[in-house]
Amino acid sequence: MKTCRNCGLTKQNSEFRIRPEYMREGKPIEKTLYTHCKECERKIGKSTYLARKNAPPPPANCDLCGKKEEKLKMDHDHETHQFRGWLCNNCNRGLGYLGDNIAGLEKAILYLNECQSYESKNYSRECS
Repeated sequence: MKTCRNCGLTKQNSEFRIRPEYMREGKPIEKTLYTHCKECERKIGKSTYLARKNAPPPPANCDLCGKKEEKLKMDHDHETHQFRGWLCNNCNRGLGYLGDNIAGLEKAILYLNECQSYESKNYSRECS
């Protein structure tokens, strides 16, 4: 049994695709299950398709950080399926790790501001 990271439902392992986690000589030495169930993967694929349908061609630079990147990722709103921009891998993953929403970004900003104020007052708190 495994819980899908997208829908939160606990399902049989057969409801998840298997992927090789590590490869040795072209053969998987350990297999793991994807984090999304097959049903959610289909929904995510549809969301990506709808967003890509309306996306302009990728630019040379990341829309967030501005760095030149050979292969940009398409960023889109997972609920509305609206295209948002073309991002480098770091920016795309960063947004995802922060919840892919403004609230997550605001929490990160508050944290960094708090750490800056601790440093300026020479407190011993370590900010990492």
